[in-house]
Amino acid sequence: MPLAEESSFLDELQDLFWKTQLGSIDPGGFSIELWSRDRSLLKSKGSDSEGQEELPLYFEDDWVGSLRSGPQVIKLLAAEKHAGERLAAFLHWSEASLTSKLHLIHILDQIQSLSSDFNWVGLYRLDASQPSELIVSCFLGPATPHRRISIHHGICGAAIREKTTLNIADVSKDTRYLSCSAETKSELVIPIRNASSEVVAELDIDCRVTDGFSGALEKQVHRLCERIEKIPQLFGNSLEEHEARKD
Repeated sequence: MPLAEESSFLDELQDLFWKTQLGSIDPGGFSIELWSRDRSLLKSKGSDSEGQEELPLYFEDDWVGSLRSGPQVIKLLAAEKHAGERLAAFLHWSEASLTSKLHLIHILDQIQSLSSDFNWVGLYRLDASQPSELIVSCFLGPATPHRRISIHHGICGAAIREKTTLNIADVSKDTRYLSCSAETKSELVIPIRNASSEVVAELDIDCRVTDGFSGALEKQVHRLCERIEKIPQLFGNSLEEHEARKD
C-alpha cells in the first residue's frame, strides 16, 4: 500500500476507533486525547483543546491511562461506564501495538455489521501472567461483567480447552453458559491462533436471538477471524517467546 494511502487508512481506523469506543457520546468541537501511562496514543479531529480536563481510566483497579477533553465531554464519559470500560481494556492490552489493535477494531466492526442481532462482539486473550485465565481485550458493545474467565469455566473456557469453535444455539440450555446479559440468546466462540498456530485468544459473539448463527454466517465470521490472525504485532509468535521476553 502506498504511503499516502496507508496514512489515509490509518486516519479512517482512528475515526472508527472513536466512533465505536465512545458510542453515543458526541464530543462536539472538543478534541479528545487518549493517553497510556507513558505517552499520548490517539487524538480526535476536534480543534478546541483549551480548558481540557482528565478522566483516569482503570482496569481491575490498575490505572492504565487517561482520557483528556473538554469538561462537558469528560462529564459524559464519567457517567458512561461502557465507554470507559472499552477504553480501559484497549489500554490495558499493552503487549499489542496501537496500529494492530486499531486493525482489530476494524475487523470487529465488520463482524458486528454482519447481523443487527449481535449485541456484543469482542476478543478475549489468554493472560500471559495467568495462563489459566482469559482476559477481555478490544470489544464492541456494553461493558461485560466478565473481565476475566477461567479456562475451566463457561463456553469461552471450553472453546479454549477444546481448541474448537462452539456455536451455541440456545445458551439457556447449556449449563456452561456464564450469563452476561438477559438479551443474549445464542453465542459463537472461535479460537484465534498466533503465527505458531497456538491458540492464544478467541472471538466471542453474543446474539439476541436463538439459533443466531447459521452455517453460512459462521463461515463468514471464520474468514474474518483468519484476518485477525494475520494482523502484525497483535500476538507474539509463541507463548514461550513471550515468557522469554519477560525474563
